[in-house]
This record gives sequence, C-alpha cells and structure tokens, in this order.
Amino acid sequence: MPALTINGITIPIRADSFSEDRTSIGDVYQRSIGGAMFSSMVSQRRRFRFSTPPIEASLAEKYAMLIEGKAQVWNFDNSLMSGAGVTYYVSGGASTSSSPKKYGTQSLALTAGSGFELQLPNKFGLPGGWTTYGFGRTGWTFAFWMFSTIAADGVAADGWYHYIVTGVDPVTRGAAANPFSIRQYRNGVLGSYGFGNMLKVDSSSTSGVFAYAPAGTTLARNFDDLVVLPFVLPDEWVSSFYAYASSFDDVTNLVTQSQNFAATWSLSANCSASVAPVVAPNGTSAFLLNMTSGAGSTGASIVVSYTGDGEKVVSLYLRRLGVPSPAAVTDINAYDATAVVSRHIVRVTWDVDGTPTLSTTSGSGTRFAPVDVGNGWWRVSFTATGIVAANSNRVFIYPAGTSAATGGVFVWGVQAENATRPGLYLPTFGSTATRTPGSGYSPAPLVDMAGDHLEYDINVPQFRVFGRVEAVDHINVKTSKNYRTMPNAKVLNVTLEQQ
Repeated sequence: MPALTINGITIPIRADSFSEDRTSIGDVYQRSIGGAMFSSMVSQRRRFRFSTPPIEASLAEKYAMLIEGKAQVWNFDNSLMSGAGVTYYVSGGASTSSSPKKYGTQSLALTAGSGFELQLPNKFGLPGGWTTYGFGRTGWTFAFWMFSTIAADGVAADGWYHYIVTGVDPVTRGAAANPFSIRQYRNGVLGSYGFGNMLKVDSSSTSGVFAYAPAGTTLARNFDDLVVLPFVLPDEWVSSFYAYASSFDDVTNLVTQSQNFAATWSLSANCSASVAPVVAPNGTSAFLLNMTSGAGSTGASIVVSYTGDGEKVVSLYLRRLGVPSPAAVTDINAYDATAVVSRHIVRVTWDVDGTPTLSTTSGSGTRFAPVDVGNGWWRVSFTATGIVAANSNRVFIYPAGTSAATGGVFVWGVQAENATRPGLYLPTFGSTATRTPGSGYSPAPLVDMAGDHLEYDINVPQFRVFGRVEAVDHINVKTSKNYRTMPNAKVLNVTLEQQ
C-alpha cells in the first residue's frame, strides 16, 4: 500500500511501515439447506497501522487534521445542521430546497439579502471557536457547490460550479468586504470570481459567516455540500480535492450494454466477441474482441444517444492480450454516422509489458491519462468535440486498429456520458442507467485503499479513525556521514479501523 487517499488527497506512506490485523467479532453465522452447508459468515475487524516519511511540519499538521476528520460538512438534505450537529444562526430567508440541488435530496436556498452564519465548535464542542478550532494558527478553507447564473458572475452557463475559498485574515462581522488574503478557485482554477459580500469570516468568537448578498439585491442562489476545514488547503491539494468532489456527480451511462459484447453490439464479419479467459476488474466476465482477418476500420460498435450538442466523454477498460495474437494498437472512435465523420479516434499503442500510450489519429478532444486499475487492466478515457446529438452516433472499438491488421484485446466496461470528464463506472445490461450517489463528499475518513473506485458498491470500504495520529516533532535522518535533526519535520503514526 504505497499511499492512502482521503477526499482525493494522497497521503504518503512508508511501505515498510504498513501492517494489518484481522480479528473475528462475535459468532459464526451458518445457513444450511436440507442439512447441507449453504453459507458461513463472520464479522471481522481490520486494523491498519502505518507511518509517513518525514513531512514538513505545517503540512504534516494538515495531513493529521484531514485523517482525523477535523472538518464540518453541511449537506442540507435533512436540515440546516451540519453532519456533526453543529448549530447555526440564520439571518433570515434561508431554507432547504429540493430544486435545484446538486447532491442528495435538498440544497441550501438563500433569498436576496439573507445569510447563513456558522457556529463552529471549539475543541470542547461548544460554539465560539475559530481561535481554538484552528483559525488563528492555520487559516480556513470553505468548499461548496453554488448554482450560478450568467447574470450573477459571468459564468459560461447556468449550473452548478464548485468553489474552494481559502484565507487567513478575518473581517469584522457584517462588513461588506471579503478577507484580504483569500484565494478563490472555481472548478479547480484559481481566479477572482466576484463573490462580493457572499463570503465573510468573522474575527470574533461568534462564528464563521457564510452569506449570500447585501439587502437590495434581486438574485437568489442555492448552495450544496458546504465543507469547512480549519486550515488553508495547500495549492497542490486543490485539483485533487475538486476532482474528488466532482466524482460524486450523478452518472448516466449512455452505452446500453457496457459489458456483454455478444449482445446489442454490432460486430463486423471479421471480428469475434467471446467470453475471455481473464476476469474483469470487478471480478465478472470480460470479453475478448479479436480480428480474424486484416480488414481496416472494422470491429465492434454500439449506438449512443447523447442529449445536447458539444463535447462528450467516452471511457472503457482494456487489457493487452498475451499470446497467441495480441494487437499492437487498439483504436477507439466516437463516430458520427449521419455526418460520416470521426469526431475523435484515439489510438491505444500497447507496450510489450501491457502499458498503453494514447494518441489522436483523427478528430479532436481531450485524452486523459490511462488509469492502472490492476491485473493488467487500464481505464482509457477521452472526449470528442463537435458531437451533434440529433445525428446517429456510435462508439467503435477497433481491436487491431484502423489499419488492415489482425489481433485481439480484452475489453470491459464501456461508458459514454453527457459530460466532459469520466464519471465512476456504471454497468448497463440492455438499457441506459443512471445512479444518483446521494450526499456528496465527507471530511474524512472516506478511504480508498486501492487508489481507484470502479463502482460505488465495489471496493469502497468505509473506515473510521481508531486511536490517534501521533506527531513526532524531531526526526533523526541518517546521512552518509552522521545523523542530523530536522526540527521542522514530522512523522505521522496512524491507526485506522474497518468494521
């Protein structure tokens, strides 16, 4: 286990420090049918221990707070309280609303001139404590989704946008100005987004202030999944944090048969589809697509019905075939049959060790870095620009490329979405499918031990912090000549438990 990921942020781990203990809890539950054993089940507790390498002290403190869940989250699904029951003060005109909402069932709705003020707890669990909560030492981070309009702040289109705002300096409660030290990110991009009077942080012991607009304005806004961290989110964490927050978007897979290539898919005469002798990334059956004769631009295809014109994303899982006939390249094509044009053909060039490299042979779009999901499988994702939804669109898989070549490739989990970045994989079995994840992200510990989520219900263990994170102030580091002390570095010793 080279690393631990919490909220998309990777925490380095010394490989030689990782250990795992398993303990059975309670009795073994057994089921039988006609006297024959049918199943046996026992609950287990898994405890993980590890240490980090030496980390710069201020960064180590932020890692520790992240692991220990030192944050507050408001998802607004049931009330205006935080997930930990933290109280609040509302200046009026604030409520929950079922539309529009980003996640779950409801969002925070603010009318013109209204505000939503947070009563953040101090270390004793009582209101009044940015100072004891960490504000005076490490600053603050507000992350939230906001439904923006063109009239409000000049965004490209009406819709939900993710904002990350960090700062150190407070302002006086009720002041019209923002703190001077803030950084503003929208969808992971640093900039100035005209928050005006929307966000204020109080310097007194009363609260942090999350406000919409001064009285007299006519705009109303909705917010969802507000996360407050008692430290300044480091620059290098912002893109990962945004990607993690976005990964909880609703997912609709427009490919009606994502795993069974012997059904619904159209196969050319020289392309065969058969159950593969290897398992798919989720343990089910994968398929082998094999070109038995050298005909160019042939393979397997399926119709995709997009909603709305523009840029769309396609993703799938591939594994290089070994012997006897591996393909040197595999091409994926987002094809418009009405206009007779390839919107984007992405070539997967296979290294001898099974590592793919992506390139564009026709059309345009974004190629994402292939994701290694283990056991030789890679998730390959790309976008295609210029999609016309009213046309007949298809996704083509050319196992041996568009040239006249033979060879095969293992394939599984094809997905096409009305989006510009790949969502978490959602299987389909004859029709499109949509999954609404529910509430959004959580401060910690939502832990991904493997480094990749294939599906929401696969390999997504839920962990809670057990014991403590121990910070060691002084680290002895061995050099070629002697030992030296690094007073500004810390090692975190962590214990996590899954039950």
